[in-house]
Amino acid sequence: MYKFERLAFIYSELLKKKKTTVNELSDLMSVSKETIRTDLNLLEKKQLVKRFHGGAVLNIEFRFDSSPFPSDSIYQISGLLGDALFNPERNERGVNMQAGKVCILGSFNVDIVSTLERFPLKGETVIAEHCNIGPGGKGANQALAASNSNCSVYFMTKVGNDRFKDFAENHLKKSGIKSFSLLTSDSHATGSATIFVSRKEKDNLIAIYPGANRTFSDEEVLLILPQLDKSTVFLSQCEINFTALRYAIDMAKRQHAYVILNPAPYTAFVLDLLGDVDLLTPNQSEASEICGFPVTDLQSAAEAIKIIRLRGANEVLITLGGDGVIFSQGKNIIHIPPFKSVVNDTTGAGDAFNGALAAKISNGEDMIKAVIFASAFASLAIEKVGAGSMPQEKQALDRIRSQDFIRPVYLTTESNAR
Repeated sequence: MYKFERLAFIYSELLKKKKTTVNELSDLMSVSKETIRTDLNLLEKKQLVKRFHGGAVLNIEFRFDSSPFPSDSIYQISGLLGDALFNPERNERGVNMQAGKVCILGSFNVDIVSTLERFPLKGETVIAEHCNIGPGGKGANQALAASNSNCSVYFMTKVGNDRFKDFAENHLKKSGIKSFSLLTSDSHATGSATIFVSRKEKDNLIAIYPGANRTFSDEEVLLILPQLDKSTVFLSQCEINFTALRYAIDMAKRQHAYVILNPAPYTAFVLDLLGDVDLLTPNQSEASEICGFPVTDLQSAAEAIKIIRLRGANEVLITLGGDGVIFSQGKNIIHIPPFKSVVNDTTGAGDAFNGALAAKISNGEDMIKAVIFASAFASLAIEKVGAGSMPQEKQALDRIRSQDFIRPVYLTTESNAR
């Protein structure tokens, strides 16, 4: 049995029993006790287990309290776990030295998009001008945006064991996303989103059925560990179950990744995560929920940033649609005006922005340049129809050059920020 296979076997035994001994493992794997001690020491160094004389227990901080890995998955995860344990791309302080990779855990949905002249009134039926069924989900959209922004991306998502499984796999294979894991739920259908796009209001209404997106187990989330170890940025949203999101953020922090959370769709659980993310990226409505008062303009958005930071967030960025973007940077609050664009479909604007932002941060851009790029990228995305329709990096760079009057505006100094 190879070293990585031994480590995975030991870890799977601890998931089932919570505690094991050197003698027991030596007999089970027919290897020397000294080899087992070496393996346990390596697992302890990575904080996956805690040693005691003669054995080890599972590190409860990883909170594996659900079903263990199936026995036939031990060899599947062995390489992943080993890669995470022995990745050489970290310096003595544990800081990831490899730039330009984003790890995304998030949703895949089938989007049913109806374009209307206007939104219907209560009880009213209106005729759609156009209807399209396509790939979507905040996770998939953000992964595509990051990939199109010249960044190496790893994306994990989950679908149902239904006809949309192949649909999702074909989309991801053709997307250009460098690597992905597509998990399957036997109990829930593939997630879906019913979207109304109004030409008159130039806005959208969305109803989401999360489906399989809300069924990630801790064991499945563990599989992103080697990807986190190679990534500079971890990005996620709130279309997956909160326990999985909480666990993934915990792992990302341990791996010294820069954690970006897009709190959409909003859930009160977000309040429990404020102190654990490096950058929170709500839109106006989500920021209003978090701070407790309506965010309607630049002044109220600036106040919301102060409140959200006082409630525990490190840095906050609020997307304001037609008013651009406002964000904190240390003691400063900075506004980036919007790029001019022809609005056709705003459905994927936030996803385009977050994916592009994560990509540029992972590539080492400073925050202001990253936000300007993401704003230009999103301004192009809303000119396309469909949340999964994303522009390319060159188009965003061309837009920045063509509208070079877009400059950061320092609104205020946040004297009360942490």
